[in-house]
Amino acid sequence: MKLKDETNKLPVCAQISVRAIIIEDGKVLMVEHEHTDKRGKFWIFPGGGVEEGETIPDAAIRETEEETGIIVKSIGVAHVREAQTLGQRAFEIYVVCKKIGGILKVGSDPEAPELVSIIDTRWFSADELNEILYYPETLWKTLPDWVKTGNVPIIPLPAFKVVER
Repeated sequence: MKLKDETNKLPVCAQISVRAIIIEDGKVLMVEHEHTDKRGKFWIFPGGGVEEGETIPDAAIRETEEETGIIVKSIGVAHVREAQTLGQRAFEIYVVCKKIGGILKVGSDPEAPELVSIIDTRWFSADELNEILYYPETLWKTLPDWVKTGNVPIIPLPAFKVVER
């Protein structure tokens, strides 16, 4: 006798990635990705995979600089998204960051150069967000308000420390 449904069971191991939410002067920083698969072009916060031995804040700082040239410090976590992609369980941790330096440029995604290209980086106002395709959808309703007010709610995580380079 089968006691529970095992068909939708997620794998125990998971990929962890970060996305940096950077809001400055009423605009949010995003990167435009172009994928070689069916996903095509879309905008997303700078970010990527957490490397072995790397903390969540350190990954957000590194990924932002790689993809945009902007140097940030991490402030806290605003959002966590769980997904299952290509049979792999994944968690995206959205880290609120503050710009402390750097010059905006179109960087690269060294983790998957055969799958994704970063083709643009840009600051968007809240109104401009309505004109573009960006992810994640879970933030479509709240992100414009965050950009307008500059107030992003932080999830209290006692172990999370502000990290500067």
